[in-house]
Amino acid sequence: MQHQQHHQQETADGGEQQHGGASSLRAVSSTPLTTNQLDTLIATTLHCPSPEQFVHDVSIGTIWQLCEEASHVLREQGSLVETKPPLVMCGDIHGQFEDLKRIFNKMGYPPFTKYMFLGDIVDRGSQSVETIVLLLLYKVRYPTKFYVLRGNHECASINRTYGFYDEINERYGQHNVKPLWERFNMTFAWLPFVGLVSDCILCMHGGIAPEMTNIQQLRMLRRPYIDPPCPSLELDLLWADPSTAVEGTAPNPRGVSILFGADVVARVCRKLNIELVVRAHQCVPFGVSFFANSYMLTLFSAPMYQTEQNVGAVLVIDAKLQLSFRFFKGTQITPNIGTKKDLSGAGARRENIASAKVRIECRIEQNYSDKTDELRRKFAIKRAEMQKRQNGGAPNRLGTKSFNVP
Repeated sequence: MQHQQHHQQETADGGEQQHGGASSLRAVSSTPLTTNQLDTLIATTLHCPSPEQFVHDVSIGTIWQLCEEASHVLREQGSLVETKPPLVMCGDIHGQFEDLKRIFNKMGYPPFTKYMFLGDIVDRGSQSVETIVLLLLYKVRYPTKFYVLRGNHECASINRTYGFYDEINERYGQHNVKPLWERFNMTFAWLPFVGLVSDCILCMHGGIAPEMTNIQQLRMLRRPYIDPPCPSLELDLLWADPSTAVEGTAPNPRGVSILFGADVVARVCRKLNIELVVRAHQCVPFGVSFFANSYMLTLFSAPMYQTEQNVGAVLVIDAKLQLSFRFFKGTQITPNIGTKKDLSGAGARRENIASAKVRIECRIEQNYSDKTDELRRKFAIKRAEMQKRQNGGAPNRLGTKSFNVP
């Protein structure tokens, strides 16, 4: 990409694109973006045909101002965001902008559909900038209809290495990359760690920890952190993973945080009076995976993630707390065909890619109905367990509801 430095260009938001380093980046208007400006920027981002056009249409100064306004909104809402259904919950997106747009197309656009994203918005994929800008625009435009939790990739130490920094550098050049990347991460530092739906569905990116004792503790989680301290509950919420091989906790093979067993899930749910824990953080083949007698659900929304052949999924929670899923196949498949450029074999490579795509989609179709049956069985177990609790006099907010898998 050609870096368009040391000149100005007209942008869709009515300003000018500045490529003059940190000083010009910080010299942005203190006037908040108007509703009309936000709506125009949302439309521009959604319909932008290419990353190059996005750089042209959305100025760095506007992105900077958006980050500042988003930080203010996030700071006011706290470390635990509490909301009511109906809503759609999404797991990792990882810069897969086209797949994000497919989710909005299928599930509805804000504010008509309420959303909660469970973090890992950036890195890995090729359009992290558009992805995070669109989500921050929606957050500022519809603060109580749109929620974005923090993931471990919304930490500077991670997104410096796994794609976000390099993407900003490629788009905006070496004079702008560091201040703009730092500005994004200052906003990430204010993202909430935890979500709570109807007082009974607890949500985070990574996982839980034995130290979790009550909801008020989660309201008091500390912010802002560019990178949460290690060890800390904040870190576990971003990094921890469930394990069927663990009772209690154990060191996490990632080298950060912990693994936790089903017993920890049961104990935390009991202490916090929670019916279901929804987390992201791990790519699972069909976008959904259950743990701890279905008291924990892993949700992953980026289909065909890197070299995986996974389906993406979102969780739909209706006004009566009935849960259902929607599944998404990938928009494109990029098999590992090596790093060499062999233009003479381009035609054969295209055929191989097309063939691989057919094989992968056939495999998904073949397994899809079996997986749906498995999800129904797991939900049946969940219903039976909740009914047992209800018969024993324990409060039960989900047990009389049906769990539907499309």
